[in-house]
Amino acid sequence: MSRRGFDRILILGALLAAGTTAAAEIRVHGPEQVLTERTSRSLTGALLFRDANGAFVRLVTSTDDPVISNRGDGTFHPVQVADVEAAIAAIPQPFTSPLDIDIFVLPFPRATCLDSSADSRAIYLSPGVYAYTDPAEVHALVAHELGHAVHRLFLPDSDTAGWKTYLGLRGVGSDPRYHADAAHAFRPHELFAEDFRVLFGGALASESSRVENPEMSEPDLVPGLRSFIGGLAGVSDPAAIAENHTLSAAPIAWPNPVRQGETIHLAIDSPARRGIASLHDATGREVARAAIDGTSASQLDLTVEDLAVGAYWVRIDTGHGTPQSIGIRVVR
Repeated sequence: MSRRGFDRILILGALLAAGTTAAAEIRVHGPEQVLTERTSRSLTGALLFRDANGAFVRLVTSTDDPVISNRGDGTFHPVQVADVEAAIAAIPQPFTSPLDIDIFVLPFPRATCLDSSADSRAIYLSPGVYAYTDPAEVHALVAHELGHAVHRLFLPDSDTAGWKTYLGLRGVGSDPRYHADAAHAFRPHELFAEDFRVLFGGALASESSRVENPEMSEPDLVPGLRSFIGGLAGVSDPAAIAENHTLSAAPIAWPNPVRQGETIHLAIDSPARRGIASLHDATGREVARAAIDGTSASQLDLTVEDLAVGAYWVRIDTGHGTPQSIGIRVVR
């Protein structure tokens, strides 16, 4: 194969700013290109990969290596570059066109991180111990990792108000289990990447609408979630989202999930306002409501003793601006 064949680069960018000559682009490096241009041998003969940050990491070249717990069929199978490119093309362009990142389709896994991952400069797609036979698996993998690139660009950690709004929509704003050092499925960044995969990853990536965290409702069932994430890149109604995005505080619900027979407590920042907090099932039917009394920090209670197990959402309407909402999960 020629050098040109090795270098499969998908350009999805435009000029970063008026008057510049550099263009944002997503560069896809196939496994042959990675071997040719990004690897070298150590003095001991180990194969080293130079990542996007310039660090050298040992590649695991044999499934007999002690770090490999599942040998599979005895060889490593890289992701198909064509599937990676198709997965990128399925994502709405407003999300991808401003991204300037490298995607490395690794021929072998990294000893320090066997799984696929993303950092601020690149996405690293690890090979499997069995061949990838279902393109949907690759689409889901790529969309999830691109979700990390999207939140780094459009919802950086410095945007504390934005993250507060997002976690409020997800119903975990006050749950101490959700933080950056938590178990994988409870990290806010991972929640976002999974929500992005389901909502904006394309038909194949969203074939499974369930997310990694078993406590989370399916993203499509969470009112306002698609609009919030889409609004970050102007994919949907940015005007309405901008108003919600700048609110001083998103509503907080606890416990969430809530067990049948328990009470949902709502903390609502609604200074000098009155309104209604209403609880709705997945079809939109109102099943409970409570009045917002206009105090500076209202706490409301909604009982769920007669509700079936499933996904619900609370709508907060004070008559000022766009109503807010928060997802609720009722469990046994």
